[in-house]
Amino acid sequence: MKYVYGIPKILTFLFLCIPCLISAQGQITSVAPSAVYPGQVTDIIINAMGTSFKSGVTVVNFGAGITAGKADVINSETIYVNVTVSNSAQIGSNDVTVTTGKDVVVKQGAIQIFSLGSGVKATILVTPAQTIHLSDFDPNNVANAPLLFTATIYNDAVVQDLTVVFTFTGQKMGEIVTATKVFKSEPADKIESITNRQFDKYQVSNTNTPALQAAIQTGTLPADVYDYHIQVLDANGKDVADADGTNTIINQQSKPILISPGSSFSTDPELIHSSQPLFEWFAQANSVNLNLYEVYPGQTTAPAVALNRPTFTISDINSSTFLYPAGATILEVGHTYAWQITANYSSVSGSSTLSSDLNWFTVSNSNNSIGKHTLSQMSVSPSEITMGPGQSYKFTAKGYDANNDTISIQPTWTVVPADGGNIDYSGNFTSNNNEASVAIIASCGEIKDYATVYISSGIGANGALWDVNAAMRQIFGLPQK
Repeated sequence: MKYVYGIPKILTFLFLCIPCLISAQGQITSVAPSAVYPGQVTDIIINAMGTSFKSGVTVVNFGAGITAGKADVINSETIYVNVTVSNSAQIGSNDVTVTTGKDVVVKQGAIQIFSLGSGVKATILVTPAQTIHLSDFDPNNVANAPLLFTATIYNDAVVQDLTVVFTFTGQKMGEIVTATKVFKSEPADKIESITNRQFDKYQVSNTNTPALQAAIQTGTLPADVYDYHIQVLDANGKDVADADGTNTIINQQSKPILISPGSSFSTDPELIHSSQPLFEWFAQANSVNLNLYEVYPGQTTAPAVALNRPTFTISDINSSTFLYPAGATILEVGHTYAWQITANYSSVSGSSTLSSDLNWFTVSNSNNSIGKHTLSQMSVSPSEITMGPGQSYKFTAKGYDANNDTISIQPTWTVVPADGGNIDYSGNFTSNNNEASVAIIASCGEIKDYATVYISSGIGANGALWDVNAAMRQIFGLPQK
């Protein structure tokens, strides 16, 4: 947790929701599968935007004929619900209503109840993921690919040949992969469920495009809105059913960045005035591990220090701050220490880690005084926003002493990574022209605070939300700041 004058400040990553710039009412963006039949028991995933779903509080209503189980809240904008469709459910479309306390969001006609045999139907349930690799579509290793989606095909009341065509497309990347699955003499009213591991043939699209070439180099697809399209063709090649699902990737695995305390090994160690520092970092990861090392005389490089036995270590921190425990090894005045975090990432493709650089600092017994006050904490406002490429926003910073009284400060402003944009001495930030996540840092000596900025082309020049029908956040366990 991040503390501001003694109050824990939980910062939840909210994609395409900008409370500091605009006022946007929450909305349901998708319900998948969007078609069910009488007697069916199935899981349904609901994705939303600008909502605050809460475990144990949020309830879902699918309308007459559909009984919903307890909502499994994945995050503030994603819910899984197991439903049972009554054998006597009336054919037609139902509204879906999600209630969280006094907050109610409704998607009209979001789920269709159809009769088996009344026509070919298709649904698709996408597994939310924040990392997708080109190797996940390796035609030579399909059986071992991670589970990316499940498609369900409902046949008509006749025996017929059906061909299922899957197309994977990025809004910016264009078409990436196609795949086919053929069902010969499919029995009447037959229901087929297939995953991405069960298609007969995969074909990667034109790899000469710059975007795919870059993906081939890194092995990971970039941030984008990805569409999963299912098309069902009959024996004559006629389109008899379609289904769509989406997955929005905004949080690419990137090297974590240390905020405070300390400075890089390219400069002298920063003086800090506490033997119980608050460690802060910028990392969009599932969790992090922290190691603290004592720097011994003669050691002047990070690689040399990293070989030392850690003075203190802690694993699986689920926030972006950590207060050094009073019961841990005492950090002695005049001694120099270095610290590093390792970010832990998880996706449908497995787990991975990335480590930050090392920062170092020297413990001093002097005070961080401003006039007659001693600065003990800062707060940057807003703490989190989303803005478009090339847009500007003014950040402000307040200082507080140990009594929580406000102190007038003139902080130094920096952007991390530096190529994320420019900021002047007054806190006026202008984003760059690329989609990224950056930290805006305000510093007064060792005292620092920061805000998170998401630069997204989903935000127009006037600050309005990107109105894309399938844009959603489908993320498991996105870490809190």
